[in-house]
Amino acid sequence: MNDPITAFIDHLRSLGIGPYDAADIIADDKRRRYKLEDDKPKTRNGSYQLKQEPDGFAVGWARSFKEGVTHNWHIKTSRKADQAQRDEWKKLAAEARAVRNAKTAEEAKAAAEKAAFIWGQAATTGTTPYMDGKGITKLNGARIWRDMVVVPIRISRKITGLQFTTADGSKRFLTGSQKDGGYHAMADRGEVLDKIVIAEGWATAGAVRAALGLPVIVAFDAGNLKSVAKAIHKENPAAVIMFAADNDQWTAKPDGTPY
Repeated sequence: MNDPITAFIDHLRSLGIGPYDAADIIADDKRRRYKLEDDKPKTRNGSYQLKQEPDGFAVGWARSFKEGVTHNWHIKTSRKADQAQRDEWKKLAAEARAVRNAKTAEEAKAAAEKAAFIWGQAATTGTTPYMDGKGITKLNGARIWRDMVVVPIRISRKITGLQFTTADGSKRFLTGSQKDGGYHAMADRGEVLDKIVIAEGWATAGAVRAALGLPVIVAFDAGNLKSVAKAIHKENPAAVIMFAADNDQWTAKPDGTPY
């Protein structure tokens, strides 16, 4: 069996959020930032915490600020323990989870406030280098902030975060943005919502809307499609929901392996 740190890193890589430098990952039970494999220089879009027990048991979590999802993990082990020890582990795990959830909620609140401010200052017309390069002429509800396309993430109609697209097409979420189940809608007020398309990215969604003329939802990435579909179905139970997902089956990860 791999040692706990190696097993944790392998898990992160299987999720597409592996570290650029494996030496960044240490098991000291502290919340730390790390550079993702596809991060740009001086950027650290990963966060994690890893704890290792003397007998080799390990538990941790990791979060990519690009996708906005926290992944929990523990090593597979055959460790033996009596009921008192198991109860203690559960208690410690629950306490750690409570602390983490409180921290995440605090970050989400701060992100929502910052997102609302930026959104209020962002331009509602204009273009960006990314749009010009793609031949995109319509913002479809997005705005422009410092030469970047900025797309709001909404949950229950409230802005919980923002996604920025830079000139080279790189996408970044505002740190702390609550994204799970959040989306951006491309639809006109009063538009019939009997057929709804869900796409991953803003540019793809815009192309689908131009081609089909249907309401389109931006889910931001594949990992959020299911959560968004559930939210849209709850709001529009009679609507036919279709997916315009990206075809990534031949796309390689930074390490050269396919997704």
